[in-house]
Amino acid sequence: MATSLKDIHVGEDVTLCSICFEKFKKPRYLPCSHSFCHSCLSSYIVSVCTSTEPRLGFHCPLCREYIHCKDTVEKPEDIINVFPENHLLEKILEKGDQLNCEPCLRDNEEEKATTYCATCMENLCQVCTKCHKKGLTTKSHRLYPLSEIKSTSIVPDSVSNLTCVKHKNREIELFCNDHEALCCTMCVSTEHRKCDSVDTVEIAAQSLRESDKLSCLLTDVMNLEKKLTGSKARQEKNISEIEDCVNNMTENAEKEIKCIMDHLEKLRNNLEQEISEAVKTSKEKLWKNLEIVTDGISCAKSCADKVKKSMEKGSDVELLLEYYSARATQVQLKSIKFTEKYIRISEKKSEMLQKMKDIKTLSQIEAFDIEKDVFRLCEKELSFKQEFSPSNANIRSGTFLSNSRFIVANHKLEGHCNIYDEDFTCIKIIDGLRQPFAVVEYGDDLFVTCCDTRSIKVFSSSDFMETRNIDLDIYVYGITHKNDAFFVACGDKIIKINKNGNILNEYKTGLRFVHLLALNSVDLVYSNKEKNTVIAMNDNGNNLWEYKSSNLKEPYGLERDSAENIFVAGTESRNIHVLPR
Repeated sequence: MATSLKDIHVGEDVTLCSICFEKFKKPRYLPCSHSFCHSCLSSYIVSVCTSTEPRLGFHCPLCREYIHCKDTVEKPEDIINVFPENHLLEKILEKGDQLNCEPCLRDNEEEKATTYCATCMENLCQVCTKCHKKGLTTKSHRLYPLSEIKSTSIVPDSVSNLTCVKHKNREIELFCNDHEALCCTMCVSTEHRKCDSVDTVEIAAQSLRESDKLSCLLTDVMNLEKKLTGSKARQEKNISEIEDCVNNMTENAEKEIKCIMDHLEKLRNNLEQEISEAVKTSKEKLWKNLEIVTDGISCAKSCADKVKKSMEKGSDVELLLEYYSARATQVQLKSIKFTEKYIRISEKKSEMLQKMKDIKTLSQIEAFDIEKDVFRLCEKELSFKQEFSPSNANIRSGTFLSNSRFIVANHKLEGHCNIYDEDFTCIKIIDGLRQPFAVVEYGDDLFVTCCDTRSIKVFSSSDFMETRNIDLDIYVYGITHKNDAFFVACGDKIIKINKNGNILNEYKTGLRFVHLLALNSVDLVYSNKEKNTVIAMNDNGNNLWEYKSSNLKEPYGLERDSAENIFVAGTESRNIHVLPR
């Protein structure tokens, strides 16, 4: 499939494919200078790139250098056409064992070839070799002894990066800033005539060096690599965790099964003992009753035998004696209550035993596939701080205040706000609120949106006394502020007001959302729990970006940290998504 054109060991035949070990068939070479049969390389690329999509590239099967496929190719089988053919190897294969000088053959002369020119791709004799070395146009050609041609590292003449992509024989001299494209003078005179900004390569390069674009790009790419590396490490760790989890599950299952088997063995022994005792007791009762019956039988038989004997051989006196004696015995036997016992041993199976027979599996094994956007999500170390559960509460939002206190809104018809200190001890309750939804602090004031009264209650942040009421005559939900303006979520629109409640702007979103968050980098971020999205918007109402994840269900609360990383609480998905700045 492959053979090396660089760093090749002496003695290797570069005309052979190192995988199929046959002569090259339509060889193509990669940027790492390794050549491959067309079909072998195509099969390799298809097998690698089809297994994982999208695929940005692949590793060279020989040196493992990563080959990035810059050109957009829809099908993996078409990637092979991106890489150039190795005409040098094809020429070597075509020549076979031809040893005559090709320039001399054109003059109808036959001279033995001693050298191979990789640039001209021709065999040369000693004289032509000397001329090649002396000529101005050929002295830089690469020459190899013909005796070593099949075991020498011969790199094909690839298209230079300094030559124009469209005009192969022209050097790159200019740079079009409009199209951000390197080009030659022919390109500028044809395709870039109407472009406004065309500089020389030197000026464009100097301008790039003086700007921070290179360092920014390098930093960004390194950050991307860092995030991807972190994602890879976490997924590899996840594989180990899965293996450990499976091992623990198997070990626990074996322990549970052994425990169950030991318990069943104990139950079986108890059952055998119970059966043995039941049989023993039953037999004892039957034998005791049999002894009484047997005694009666013996008595009756003895009486009958004596009567028979007196009838056959006895005298009259003996006959009379035996008769009346037998009649007395008869009366005695009939007076005794002989019983016939019948004992039946039965069992009542445990319902649990039947349920165990109906068990189809010991446990339900499920694998939950959770996807995260590597570039939109970042890992944050979150640790448990404190837990508190307000009684009879329907908490919709909460926020930290500037004095290290924390306030939550109890969204009930007869609702209130609870204020907690640093130890999360409730120190104050603001009651008399109708369905309070969200709270935001601005200066010395607390602004609380109340859905039922369609208003915003304003309280002093020092003593929590009400200072004023802002009637909006519309249902209000989330609230946030930026500078001196407030953004309020009102059903299918967002309104921008000042601190006195005067409307400055309205934004029709057509979506139902609940929470808002203002940032320095963007004017507004809001969550839509029905569409499972988080959207950023500028002051003109234009969407800047939208975040959506299959692992984010019903995004609700929004918060930020000092670095303006956004924290999104997924109500139904029961997780927190961190959107980096």
